[in-house]
Amino acid sequence: MKKKVSLTREENDLLSSFEKGEYKKVGKNNPVMLGLIKAAKSKKINLRISDEDLSLVKKKAEESGIPYQTLIGSLIHQYASGKIKISL
Repeated sequence: MKKKVSLTREENDLLSSFEKGEYKKVGKNNPVMLGLIKAAKSKKINLRISDEDLSLVKKKAEESGIPYQTLIGSLIHQYASGKIKISL
């Protein structure tokens, strides 16, 4: 007997979008895909971010068609692996 899995609202929205074919295929070397793969083996952290920055990140993520947490994780991964530089 299969155990019934309860999904969050966000997970249900993602599943619905996927089933409608709203996602495009990306290669496994795509930075977003690498972020998703890393997220499967990740640790949770708490991070303080300004309301303005969070709004901007959410907007960028929506434009890209990905969850904002995935975008943040992908940015951190790209920085940590030396693919992007930050000038302070």
